[in-house]
Amino acid sequence: GSTIGVLYLSANLSSVYDTTNESKVIFLQAMFIALLITAILSFFITSSITAPINDLTEKAEKMAFGDFSQEIRGKSNDEIGRLADMFNILRRELNYNINEISNEKSKLETILKYMADGLIAVDLSGEIIHINEAARTLLELSDEETADLDFSAVLRRLGKKDITDGIRHITSSETMNEVINYRSRILSVRYARFMADDDNDIGVIMLIQDITEGQKLEKMQTDFVANVSHELRTPLTTIRSYTETLLDGGVEDEETRKNFLTVIDDETERMARL
Repeated sequence: GSTIGVLYLSANLSSVYDTTNESKVIFLQAMFIALLITAILSFFITSSITAPINDLTEKAEKMAFGDFSQEIRGKSNDEIGRLADMFNILRRELNYNINEISNEKSKLETILKYMADGLIAVDLSGEIIHINEAARTLLELSDEETADLDFSAVLRRLGKKDITDGIRHITSSETMNEVINYRSRILSVRYARFMADDDNDIGVIMLIQDITEGQKLEKMQTDFVANVSHELRTPLTTIRSYTETLLDGGVEDEETRKNFLTVIDDETERMARL
């Protein structure tokens, strides 16, 4: 059991290291090729997913600026394809509704522009939402005055107290009417509330109508009726008094009777001419 010497062995491992190095190179090359293939596949897969989304985003952005001619063509039946279909339906509905609103707005603007009565729309804070050309003409407003106009200024111009704080009081009733002498005109002013779809008050509409000519015609009619009544009453009074005298036998003289009948005949002819 005693040690009598040492045995020392040696071998050349160059071939082993060469094989290991070649294996490393092959592994690295394989890994690089695998990563390249993975990157290419990922690019195509990602493009197939993100391209429709990018297209959808781009066309939605154009829609936000009012271009509703966009349409997305779905290339698949997956979630993205269904999203594209929903987008197209939404686009068509929005385009239809906006066209309808635009047509109604155009008709309303035309009506307000050419209507003879003045119209001023005011919100609950007293800011003027809309004033048509007829209202500007009736109130004799220039462009500069219109630009700085609010409800308080309109009321002051009409010689009224500021009732801006009472706008909600106006909206608590259906309508308010009044007649105002404005310079050389007589104006009929009507306040009416207007509400949103949820029945909440939005503000007040002020309708201004020039009734100057109507008032003149009404006065002329009243004067005419009064004059005609007076002109008719005078001969009727004469005829009645003369007839009563004749019927009572108060006139025995034939000449006087003839004179009375002549007066009655003359007054009758006067009434016929009237």
